Amino acid sequence: MWWEKGIQFSCTCSGQCCRTNGKYAYVYMTLAEIRKAAAHMKMSENDFKAKYITKDGPYYYVKDPERDCHFLQKDGRCAIYPARPQQCSEWPFWGENLKSRTTWEKEVKPICRGVREGAEGKGKFYSAAEIKKILARQRD
Repeated sequence: MWWEKGIQFSCTCSGQCCRTNGKYAYVYMTLAEIRKAAAHMKMSENDFKAKYITKDGPYYYVKDPERDCHFLQKDGRCAIYPARPQQCSEWPFWGENLKSRTTWEKEVKPICRGVREGAEGKGKFYSAAEIKKILARQRD
């Protein structure tokens, strides 16, 4: 693991991870996450799904992955931040982002100010053990 000595990172709330960035476009949600987000938006689950969600087989994801996230507001903040999906709260510590230092440096770092600042020694330090716990929580 290239990150075995840990990684420094702190979210800067730039909203860049919420913008369409090539393959980083899909925001998947579980039914529990949909219910939580719908309640946060004061909507019924069905209305929320009709307005914001696409179902593809067993998966649910936020509509229109070719554009910025529906919940990204003009100020760069998330409209459902307290109820955001696990996928969002665990950025940038996704398995696909951590698979190689090259991926981290060439794909993640350019779109994430928190990763760039972490490379400069700023931000919270995440040990390899903490990163492994985050990865263990993730679903396929």
